[in-house]
Amino acid sequence: MEDLTIVVCVFFPALLIILLLHNKHVVDEFNRDRPFSIKLSSRMRFVAVTALTALIVVLAGIFLVDYIFTGRLYYLIANDEYSVSRYKSAEKYYFMASRRGNVDAMIALGRMYAQGKGVDKDLAKAKKLFSDAVARGSCQAMCELGILILDENVPAPDYDTARKYLENASGKGYASAQYKLGTIYLNGLGGPRDLEKAKELFRSASLKNNEAKLELLIMAKQDELTAMDKEENREEYEKCRTKLQLLSSLKSKDYRTAMDASLHLATISERGEPGYNYAVRKIAQLDKMISLQEKKDAGKEK
Repeated sequence: MEDLTIVVCVFFPALLIILLLHNKHVVDEFNRDRPFSIKLSSRMRFVAVTALTALIVVLAGIFLVDYIFTGRLYYLIANDEYSVSRYKSAEKYYFMASRRGNVDAMIALGRMYAQGKGVDKDLAKAKKLFSDAVARGSCQAMCELGILILDENVPAPDYDTARKYLENASGKGYASAQYKLGTIYLNGLGGPRDLEKAKELFRSASLKNNEAKLELLIMAKQDELTAMDKEENREEYEKCRTKLQLLSSLKSKDYRTAMDASLHLATISERGEPGYNYAVRKIAQLDKMISLQEKKDAGKEK
């Protein structure tokens, strides 16, 4: 399809140039005394307009056919349906797009089946969709498949297979895969614990992945706390311990505990110092997060 588009884009302008030259040097004999004239005969004006109109129509047709046959059109429709919680309709259009080889649709539909979001949870279907997308070279699908393998085989996850997919995606710079692989090394899942390897992966992912950035902050605070002498500097030790508690609560999305830690950090820190300023910023952010969480909880109760 792309080759056809290139041919059309090159062929039609070249044809127009040939026709204009033909008109200038052959058809319009009365203009030979003015060799630099660009005056067109009425016939050539008609040919030029017709050719341009044909070019626009052909290109529009190519792009429309391309959107339909590659599933892009159905994928965009599915995204719109999903955004307004019309999940059954979204599932239908994602399926139509994935049947036409659209990788993004395969991943989106696979996620719906993996999470049971608006459809019956079906890990086998999700795995098939992710595998099809992996076969087309998708790093995102490799990451999704690796995570799914870890979840579907509980309580005996297949860490070797999951690590293989995550390492492939991580090697291609996919941040989410680097983060997930880092957590495997951090927790020693399916093999020995490797903190240096985990840090390396979190650093690589941290520019694009906030969870990896949070893990790095937690590990840094843990190292700092370990190196401190509690008896020698109780005040700094307490500040570091509280900040670690705050970061750990954010990781587990326990916003109320994080709020308590932020308030405590602000209390034991002096105005103007980094710990105090950090606590004040976090209190404002956590207040919004708690409000949103309360709204979600209220919606679930209804």
